[in-house]
Amino acid sequence: MALTTYAELQSSIADFLNREDLASVIPTFIDLAEAQINRDVRHYQMETVATLSIEGRYTLRPINWVETVSITLDGGSANNLELLSTSAMNERRSNSGNTAGSPRYYKNTGQDIEVWPSPDQAESATYVYLARVPSLGASVFFGQDYDLTNINALSLANALVGANGPVHHVYSYDSATGEYLVDGSLFGVIGDAAITRYTPEAFYAQFGSTLTPFQSQTSQQDSAPTNWLLSAAPDVYLYGSLLQSAPYLANDERIGVWAQLYSAAVLRLNEESESAKYSGSGLGMRVKGLDTGRSANYWRDR
Repeated sequence: MALTTYAELQSSIADFLNREDLASVIPTFIDLAEAQINRDVRHYQMETVATLSIEGRYTLRPINWVETVSITLDGGSANNLELLSTSAMNERRSNSGNTAGSPRYYKNTGQDIEVWPSPDQAESATYVYLARVPSLGASVFFGQDYDLTNINALSLANALVGANGPVHHVYSYDSATGEYLVDGSLFGVIGDAAITRYTPEAFYAQFGSTLTPFQSQTSQQDSAPTNWLLSAAPDVYLYGSLLQSAPYLANDERIGVWAQLYSAAVLRLNEESESAKYSGSGLGMRVKGLDTGRSANYWRDR
């Protein structure tokens, strides 16, 4: 049986489990598998390029962020920001008197990217990061692909603009009712704090004329959604989903089997990515976040 679409994956899971009564829970197995996959898989196809506008000490990361690859300030200097540990950045900030300037270092703080020095003027930067694998449960409407679980936070400011100008945010998709939950309060919109539910038709009627689609990472069609991972490594999806099914089915004796097959598939996929990225080139070792400067003069001279 072919294993290239969301529907085919669900059918294969049912076949492997030899069960015909799991149609309502198999999508949950897949959702849980995707959560595990995003913790385990590191592949070059996850790399995504975005533009950051760094206007202060903190800049919100994309909501589908998994790991930062690089941050490069745009312009003539093309300065690559270096990763620092929390203690190293705090020490730099303290010893420099927290003087503003052109950012040179960054670290991940909560949902934000924290830079040092804090910029003395707005800076544009090219941000390369690993994004979550697009969910096979993504919703498709308006003839466009929209993955409501992986909205790029950098695009939210231009995502949904109502008639009076407030920015709205697609909070989530309720698959049980087929409704979109929109929350205007996330951007401090006064008087529009309640989450409102919209059918796809009502959603389009309210926001369609001013909707600016963010870049979707899916190549799905409404009847046959897929993504790059299902195309490249269907075994990762299949065995990952079967692994998640075992506790639900109280089938403890199969956990070891599914776990071994899943782990082997992930290992091969990650090795394939490493080979594709680095084969034919010499490698040098660099420790990210290592900082050995200590003196006050060192900070002041930088």
